[in-house]
Amino acid sequence: MSTLFPLMGNTMVILGITMLAIASIKVGDLLQRLPNRQLFRSWQFLRLLILLFILGYTGFSLMNWDSYLGWSHMLVPIVFFGGAIFVLLVCTLSLKTTKVVQQVYSLQKEAVTDPLMGIFNRRYLDRRMQEEVLTCRDNLSPLTLMMLDIDHFKKINDTYGHPVGDEVLKALGNLLVHHTRNADVVARYGGEEVAVLLPNTSGSEAKALAVRLHKEIAKLRVPLPEVDRTTRPPISFSVSIGVAGCNGGSADTIRLLTAADLALYQAKQNGRNRVECCPDLRLATATCAT
Repeated sequence: MSTLFPLMGNTMVILGITMLAIASIKVGDLLQRLPNRQLFRSWQFLRLLILLFILGYTGFSLMNWDSYLGWSHMLVPIVFFGGAIFVLLVCTLSLKTTKVVQQVYSLQKEAVTDPLMGIFNRRYLDRRMQEEVLTCRDNLSPLTLMMLDIDHFKKINDTYGHPVGDEVLKALGNLLVHHTRNADVVARYGGEEVAVLLPNTSGSEAKALAVRLHKEIAKLRVPLPEVDRTTRPPISFSVSIGVAGCNGGSADTIRLLTAADLALYQAKQNGRNRVECCPDLRLATATCAT
């Protein structure tokens, strides 16, 4: 019996140290998954506390290795052991929860994202348009829609191949995301056509953005793959852009889409590679006139 209590006490403290070490590893895995810097610092502080606990457990064990003589001396090892179990359970559940949340977020993102261009898809655009139109009506705030179409995209595919056409689409998607706000919705409408929904944006602001995007897109260069080890110069492309807007009095999803599509059609009819604004659904028509 004289050796039983020291064995039990030392075993509990050592198991506690082991569980704390495992908890620290789990927190390290969790830190790699956290995008939020504030949460990252909080968990990093918790990991530091766990490491301090490990040092404390180790120091206590060295100082009291043979001092467990009865049940009255077992209180601290039992508390240490229970505390380590609690910390390990919290860290394990937090890591599992984070993984589940990431999986759900990934599935949700895949459901609303175009896999090629890396922007939102038509399904998400339709849903957000309905939401923003309702907001436009309730708050009497401006709402603008921009439709972009790559000029002669079929010719690009026929001349350079579909892989190059895919790279053109990717380059366009990246540029649009980079030059728009987080509140804006950049979505693939279909084929080589892209829609940009601009909440709280007037007609003049939308046209200014469209002109700026038109110029930036003209600067894009898409590299071509080598042919027979010969490097080919990169290609450029242009877009036609149609802009239409509405306010609380004229906010309607179908009419807004129709007006933006009409403006895009007008840009194509007028020679492509240009920006046109639709005078329908008047929202500062004078400032949105060509």
